[in-house]
Amino acid sequence: MKANWIYALPVVLVLAGCQSKPAAGLAEADRAAIRATLDAALRLGKVPANAQVKDWNAYCALYYAENATLLAANEPAIKGLPAITKFMNTFPPITAFAPKIETIDGEGGTAYVKGTYEMTIQATPQLAMNDKGKYLEVWKRQADGSWKAIYDSFSSDLPMTPPPQPDLTKK
Repeated sequence: MKANWIYALPVVLVLAGCQSKPAAGLAEADRAAIRATLDAALRLGKVPANAQVKDWNAYCALYYAENATLLAANEPAIKGLPAITKFMNTFPPITAFAPKIETIDGEGGTAYVKGTYEMTIQATPQLAMNDKGKYLEVWKRQADGSWKAIYDSFSSDLPMTPPPQPDLTKK
């Protein structure tokens, strides 16, 4: 019986040699390309005194793939570039925005970007709201070699404001 393992040894060695090598992760050139797209999108329409994006159409065309899905807080999933662009055009003005990338990684033609943000939204002419939160995006390399977000999810770290309570003392 001891000699049987000698016959099995070549099979084990062949199978061990066929195992795939661990993925190398995302190339630095791909990380740089994604960062460049992020930077270019944030620069769209900005002037130094105002961080508001002026052209959401151009921003969305640069940032999102045609089949992207936006997973915004307190909203159903928004699917497709036209729907995302429409949603972003109805978003209240953003007067300050400071994203911080924590991680860009991935493998091959897929990457993820994880980070945090702080922003000020001009909810009404009299009311500016400060927010801070986190985001997670999935990016895909496009046929032309560019990188675009296919999933974008963000949510606030701040607690939700409770709805107004009815005054039960009045009839």
